[in-house]
Amino acid sequence: MSAMTTSPARVSAGGSTRQSFGAASVTVSAASMDGPIGSGESAESPDGRFGLVAIGMSRVSVQEWLPDDPYPMALVSDLPDTPPTPEELSGWVPAYAEVVALTRRTVGLAIELGVLDSTVEVDPVDDPARGSFALAAAAPLGPFDRYRILAATSVLERLRLLHEALLDLEEVLHFRLAAGGDDAGTDT
Repeated sequence: MSAMTTSPARVSAGGSTRQSFGAASVTVSAASMDGPIGSGESAESPDGRFGLVAIGMSRVSVQEWLPDDPYPMALVSDLPDTPPTPEELSGWVPAYAEVVALTRRTVGLAIELGVLDSTVEVDPVDDPARGSFALAAAAPLGPFDRYRILAATSVLERLRLLHEALLDLEEVLHFRLAAGGDDAGTDT
């Protein structure tokens, strides 16, 4: 089963949180609600719900929210990154390498404090544009910082915001570690 959202298009968003941007996606497969993905088990849960595995294909910006019948829907348009200047392009690799190292340190601290699952891995990709999204997803950030980072429309801006948020978080985590790790939460 495969369905692609195109621009402008109607997209649905599960839950009640509404954002001004999101991701258009391709539905890859039905997934079990109570077993591992790809296990071959039924995709229907005992209460009649279904799970889907979807892969984000592009960012979208919500132009207009439509009535919630039977679920939230919106008219959207593509939200691509702005093309980089040659100067910006030359700054991608060093900025990306620095943010990868900072993300690894911060994730390590969060795991040490027990506020992040030890299975979280920071697996950088070769492309700083795609990698900036992956790092934002892996970093132990709160929803406000994650939203600001993912809404940035240039790679360098996304990396700058990620760097700034991670430096702040690293400082908080070091403080918590020095204080014995008693303070709860890492949301920034």
